[in-house]
Amino acid sequence: MFRVLTIAVVVVVALSTHAGSAFPVGSVTSFGAVRVSGIAVPSGTTVFSGDIIETGVASAVFTLRGGDAVTLGPNARMKVSGTAVEVLQGMSRFHLRSRELQ
Repeated sequence: MFRVLTIAVVVVVALSTHAGSAFPVGSVTSFGAVRVSGIAVPSGTTVFSGDIIETGVASAVFTLRGGDAVTLGPNARMKVSGTAVEVLQGMSRFHLRSRELQ
């Protein structure tokens, strides 16, 4: 069962991924327009360390390689930095499957 945590302000969360911008840390599934590092991308796009995910009027889900996920609400921004994410704007919900994040 997922433990769900709703976040409304800037948050830094350690993620179970490897550091390095050349290493994919996950992917983004969109339910409308989504941008990764300023570029409009289709659902299923791979996300790398250093990328910023931005949603428009719809939401998106960033899923990490280990199965943890972050749902970004409308008009949200999140930066992926190696083993951490930082919610820069908007509402987000964290779905934690691993025991590494508490």
